Amino acid sequence: MKTTIITLSLLISNLALANSRFECKSLRGDLANLTLQGRTIQWYDRTHSATSRGVYLGTEQAPYSAEKGFYTFDLIDFYRTNDSRFYVKIESNFMKKTTFKLVEGFDNDGHEEDEVRFACKPI
Repeated sequence: MKTTIITLSLLISNLALANSRFECKSLRGDLANLTLQGRTIQWYDRTHSATSRGVYLGTEQAPYSAEKGFYTFDLIDFYRTNDSRFYVKIESNFMKKTTFKLVEGFDNDGHEEDEVRFACKPI
């Protein structure tokens, strides 16, 4: 009985961990991988061979963002100045979907925001 409970607990936690890795593809063909670990992310831009860690900022915290209901992560390993940063925004109900929307962007004070939109799915 004890072995069954331990095995079942391990299986459930492995299934939860399996849902924290995602494959993303943009409309223009860019590929990326996303790994969520609590309040941090690992973002790997496969198209440009760029990797970054991200820290959770909150919902709708990216400057100049008109979209609502996104979790926002600051990509802390990418180029930053006092008035600009890279970020990733993820739909807040992403765990309930088989494919969800993600936005990778770059904020620059006084300039138009650059964005790449991805569709992501669990891997």
